[in-house]
Amino acid sequence: MSGHTGQSMIEVSLQMAIIVFMHIFSAALRSRGTTSQSYGIFSFLIEFGIYYMIPLLFVTIFSSHLFFLALLLFISILFIWFYPRALKGQENLSRKEKTGHRNPINRNNNLNNGELKSYITIHRAAVMLITCLSILAVDFKIFPRKFAKVETWGISLMDLGVGFFVFSSGVVAIKSIKKNYEKESVPFFKKLILCFKQSYMFFVIGFIRILITKASNYPEHITEYGVHWNFFFTLGFLSLSLVFLQFLLCNESLIRTQHVLAYVLNAPRTNLISANKEGLFSFIGYLIIYLSGIHIGEHIFYRSLPSKKDKSMIIYQYKTVLKMFLYSIFYFIVYFYFLFFGKYPMSRRLVNLPYISLVSACGCGAIGCNMLIEFIFYGLSAKYTDTVPLLLHSANKHGLIVFLTANIITGIVNSLINTLEVNNIAGFLIIVAHGIIISGVSLIAEFKNWSLKF
Repeated sequence: MSGHTGQSMIEVSLQMAIIVFMHIFSAALRSRGTTSQSYGIFSFLIEFGIYYMIPLLFVTIFSSHLFFLALLLFISILFIWFYPRALKGQENLSRKEKTGHRNPINRNNNLNNGELKSYITIHRAAVMLITCLSILAVDFKIFPRKFAKVETWGISLMDLGVGFFVFSSGVVAIKSIKKNYEKESVPFFKKLILCFKQSYMFFVIGFIRILITKASNYPEHITEYGVHWNFFFTLGFLSLSLVFLQFLLCNESLIRTQHVLAYVLNAPRTNLISANKEGLFSFIGYLIIYLSGIHIGEHIFYRSLPSKKDKSMIIYQYKTVLKMFLYSIFYFIVYFYFLFFGKYPMSRRLVNLPYISLVSACGCGAIGCNMLIEFIFYGLSAKYTDTVPLLLHSANKHGLIVFLTANIITGIVNSLINTLEVNNIAGFLIIVAHGIIISGVSLIAEFKNWSLKF
């Protein structure tokens, strides 16, 4: 968005706190027995209200009253914690929901074998839903401009969301990397083919997006990625580039040199390279965020095994939580160093080190908070099927379907109406309808067992 530098760190911190309270609120409800083997409209409304409506409120109606919204959530959590009997009627309603269908999570017994981590699913799904919400909401007047992506310097909710998207993709990518590359004898070209099979869909979607946007003259902000480049190309190359790491040394100092910086920010778009300079040069930074996520994922999925020194499961689990918070503190130290002593401020457009370190710090902190919430409310032996809301499970499992649906709806809405002339009430209702559709699509995909994955 031209002409603004985003939000203050206080606002960003309040938004992160609201998201954490949102997870605590959900965990408090579920741990009090408000879940059931069936899934119906009541279950959906609870999950939709928590994971879509609360984020919608803090980017619209409560955008200037974030502290008040955080306080409301905190009071609600205390009420549930100290007065669990107040939910008895809701519990019975949920368990006796005659119109509900059998929860499809319960049909898969493999979900509790440690292959999936509930706190990772919750983190990734929440990022997905807030991202899908924002890409439509940003076109309406009710969505404050300060939350939109900044032009060059600064940070906003949407800037942080892009980084979270890449970071969380890296966290779960470690599983496919271990599967495909743990044997060093695998030929290079076979690795390349395997990697391309995992990422080719992003390139297909990216090219389709180019054709549609150019053919329909859809409004674009070319300083975000360039003329032809888009976020789908970045996602596709992130996975593909891992094959070439043995040949490439990606150094952030390249983007910080005066000449390269001037080229990215000011050079005329005279050829294919200069036309897409933002996407090409920011890719290095996104790759670093992706690798940071992979490193965290390795600790979660492969290094979080109890040692002989861990006399109980409690020590072992909380050591993993402590690791996440220590990583978060480390990245925050790096961020504040560059904030006070760096030559250039934070930039999502350039994906420089201040931006990389802030995304990594918040990503590690968010995962650590989700882990701690799970251990406190569900205990150390909690099952995946008991801790993850179906809406989040389906949004994470069918993320590509959800993301594509959100982009299609955004395109349709912008082609049918002038969003900037829509009043706030109508805009709010359109965004709610958008959320119902993408949530419904994800749930249908889960019940029908469709498969189209990142």
